[in-house]
Amino acid sequence: ASTILGQQVSLGAARTFTGRLVAAFGVPVDDGLHAFPPAATLADAGADRLRAATGVTGARARSLHALASAVAGGLRLAHGADGPATRAALTAHQEGRNVQKKRRKRRCRGTGTRALMSRLPW
Repeated sequence: ASTILGQQVSLGAARTFTGRLVAAFGVPVDDGLHAFPPAATLADAGADRLRAATGVTGARARSLHALASAVAGGLRLAHGADGPATRAALTAHQEGRNVQKKRRKRRCRGTGTRALMSRLPW
């Protein structure tokens, strides 16, 4: 998660984004400090809430959400892990989400949309 938040930004911006994420979703520990949030918490939050809480771009929030969802769903990330297999698992998870998204969009295309489109001048 920290890698996604810190990608192609300054160190200060990465620290700010990560601090905001931990403040919004972290687990309280001693003396008012917060531990990094579990993957399931970030997955449940959704990309829109992650974006609002951290101030990152929509694409970065979606990437963070996709990674959290994959880890919450059982993907294990570890030093020395098989890179191509991990990449394939992440890609498969994201492709599955894209298929679900396309299905939702198709369901929205009904008579109301056709009626609206028929009234457009072009």
